[in-house]
Amino acid sequence: EYGYLSSAMPLDAIIDGMCALLSGSTARLGGGVQSTRRLILSAIMKMVSQYGSCPTAAAKCIDDYTKSSDPDAQKRCLEFQTILTQAPQLLGEVFPVDASLEDVEVDLNMSFLDGVVGEAISTGAQPYQKPEDDDDDDFAVASQTASAFKMT
Repeated sequence: EYGYLSSAMPLDAIIDGMCALLSGSTARLGGGVQSTRRLILSAIMKMVSQYGSCPTAAAKCIDDYTKSSDPDAQKRCLEFQTILTQAPQLLGEVFPVDASLEDVEVDLNMSFLDGVVGEAISTGAQPYQKPEDDDDDDFAVASQTASAFKMT
C-alpha cells in the first residue's frame, strides 16, 4: 500500500512483485493463508489506484481471484474490477492514499437514524427501552472464583 514511497523500485514493479506473491506455490488460489492473500490483494488494489492504470500482472491477478473459493477475496476483486472498468475516476476516492491517517467522526448517539426511528414509531413501533441490569454476569463470575486446583 505504501509502495509509492519507494525510491528503490517503481510502483509498477512493486505491483508486479505483489502479484507474484499471490501466484507463487504457497499462495495459489487454494493454498496459503486467506487473511494474508486478502491483505496483498488490498495492497495491489491501492497501488493500482495510485499508479493510475492497471498493469497486466495486476489485471490477471485480480481476475484470477474473482474465481476464488474465498468469498471475501472474490467480492473485493469483483468490486475492484467493476470500479476499474465502469468508474475509474473513482479509484482515488475509494482507495485514498494513506487513508489510515484520516479522522473518522463517530456519532455515538447515532442521530443519523432519528428519521428512520421516528417513522417507525409513527407507524406503531415501540420506542427503544434500555434493558435493566439483571446481574446475570455477576453470578457467573462469583461462581468461578473457587479454584479447582489444590496447591500444596
